[in-house]
Amino acid sequence: MNKMLRLSVFAVLVHCVLPGAAAAETKDDDAYTALRIELVEDVAHSIRRTHAETGVEKLSERLLQAMRDVPRHAFVPP
Repeated sequence: MNKMLRLSVFAVLVHCVLPGAAAAETKDDDAYTALRIELVEDVAHSIRRTHAETGVEKLSERLLQAMRDVPRHAFVPP
């Protein structure tokens, strides 16, 4: 009986806590989306501007898309 009670409490906690955590993460991601897009545009502009010095004309579209899609704050420590 004690095991069943613990499993029930665990199931209720998981059911109540995880959706809230997922919603908070989505809200944070949305807040950073515009900033990520702006960052990608700044990087692309810098690459074009420094072409003569670096020899790099542009970044690949796959890389730019990854920079737009991946939440930077999830991978870079504060």
